[in-house]
Amino acid sequence: MLAFGWHGWETDVTELIVLLITFAGIIYGLGVALGSSKLKRFGANEIIQGIINAAIVGVIIGVVALISTFSSGFYQHKACGTANESVYWLECSYSSLSQNLSLTNQELIETSYMVGYYQSIVLSFGNNNANNSIQIQPLKYLDGVLRSFDATMVMFNLIYTGIGLDIIIFATIGSVAMTFILPFGILLRSFFATRKLGGFLIALSVGLFIVYPLFILPFNLPSQQINDTNSLLQNFTSNSNYAITIPLISLNTNNAVSSRIDSISNETVNGTGSGNYFVGQITKIISSISQLTGTLFFYVILVPLFSLLITLVSIKEVYNTISGEFDFSSWVGWV
Repeated sequence: MLAFGWHGWETDVTELIVLLITFAGIIYGLGVALGSSKLKRFGANEIIQGIINAAIVGVIIGVVALISTFSSGFYQHKACGTANESVYWLECSYSSLSQNLSLTNQELIETSYMVGYYQSIVLSFGNNNANNSIQIQPLKYLDGVLRSFDATMVMFNLIYTGIGLDIIIFATIGSVAMTFILPFGILLRSFFATRKLGGFLIALSVGLFIVYPLFILPFNLPSQQINDTNSLLQNFTSNSNYAITIPLISLNTNNAVSSRIDSISNETVNGTGSGNYFVGQITKIISSISQLTGTLFFYVILVPLFSLLITLVSIKEVYNTISGEFDFSSWVGWV
């Protein structure tokens, strides 16, 4: 079978069909030898069912090969790893997405810590007598930004859960759909009592392995958007004008703290136009992560749900097509 480029489930199901047809042929031969019309009829029906099973498997193999070729030609930028089937591509792609998003979450936590640090600073003016001193919190309004970051991290946890579930689903489909469900369906479909159950299992394997990933693959993985957001967060946390580098001993001097706040509150630093405006950069970050959250929610949750609905419809249609009874004796009179 390796001459055909087969390396796994194709070989297994082909050998199974050959075995079942051979078994049906032996039964038919026994019917002829014993002069039993019942054995002849049973053997003939099972031979034709084996031929139909072979045709079904042939179509499945052809469709999988066509989709692999089509995907390789039109979705080369989405290929991930060395596997040819789209379900393995998606498993690899979602794993990469999870790793990139982990970096985003890490950078967002660091950004939140930095914003919280500046938001908590309180300046005190006056003498040591609390009744005569004035205290102000210049960046108190940043608590809204912190709440936004907290909500984003909660949403990221939900998306993480969705990505993990998707990876498990893809891995399960890749490991059992064609290596277990399809052969078991072929076996059950070869016998009259379990014909419909076998047809359902075949339809299930086709829906899961072919249809489900096929309607997810065309949607663009937001890898570049994640990379852009990560770069924006990294540039913010590594900016020397924002970095938390005020010596602790200087915290007793309001001038040291207020000068830092004044520095980060200006759109330009020392008139150089370097664009270190603290609030402006935070605004860009909020906008970027909001767009990224929406895109991830669409790609990780809505797209698989959409594909699942199409998969359920396809399973029903395939089941209706292949689960019917094909009675050989009603077609050929020689039995």
